[in-house]
Amino acid sequence: MRKAEIYIMVSVIFLAQFFSSCSKKSQHSERFNALLGRWRVTYTGVDSNHNGLLDSSEMLAASPDQDQEEEYLSNGTGKGYFITGGGTYPSDFNWFLLNSDQTLRIVGNPNTSFETTKDYTFQTVTSESIIIYSISDTCYFVEAKL
Repeated sequence: MRKAEIYIMVSVIFLAQFFSSCSKKSQHSERFNALLGRWRVTYTGVDSNHNGLLDSSEMLAASPDQDQEEEYLSNGTGKGYFITGGGTYPSDFNWFLLNSDQTLRIVGNPNTSFETTKDYTFQTVTSESIIIYSISDTCYFVEAKL
């Protein structure tokens, strides 16, 4: 009788542990969740006065002849779209948040046209717009959520 009680108790503990671990949801940061979805570049700019911010006088509207869009998925993958009058050119990428969510790293897929790794730092992030600074291109991108 004692062996049966021990077996049942161990089984109950194992099942409780198993089901509690299955029910845990992955917790993502507020910034991670804000980035999810599709975004369009609306402005670019260079910090001409070197104050570390993109001021409104330093912003240039994106060209009406071509659009650049990114889509960030919750599994850490994404798709970039370069859209011109001649068509839409997609490229796949992976994305990560680094440095306590202050840096966005985009890693291009070598099988598509987007083959580089680029890091961006955030100036502003809301659920409707982001301003990021391209470390390698030394320019800012302002994006609006679609």
